[in-house]
Amino acid sequence: MIRCGSANYNKPGHSGAIWVFPEQGPINGGVEISNSDIYDSYSAAVSIFTGKVTGLNFKGLNIHGGLYAVELSGISGDSYFENIKADGLQSVGTASCVTFGLNKGAGNSGWDSVKCMNF
Repeated sequence: MIRCGSANYNKPGHSGAIWVFPEQGPINGGVEISNSDIYDSYSAAVSIFTGKVTGLNFKGLNIHGGLYAVELSGISGDSYFENIKADGLQSVGTASCVTFGLNKGAGNSGWDSVKCMNF
């Protein structure tokens, strides 16, 4: 994915290259997003906001550029991240002001920092 994502004028946060948006009901497992290369996303490589998710899995993402690797806003629950590699981020690894289970497995690099960002 190249230059994906956009501003989101109707909700807090932005739309990342990969956008998980469970506004109409919770996502309860069974979803894996894997083996993708993301270049210069408008904001985050992965945006998760507005609702609840549990058991969402991200594996094997290569993130090059963009503001953040992960953006969380208005979300609860948890997700699992394994073998996610980021370089060239312009702000922080994770932009989040929420309590969310950001479970990291092996092989992650380049996105350890977390900062509360008001969107």
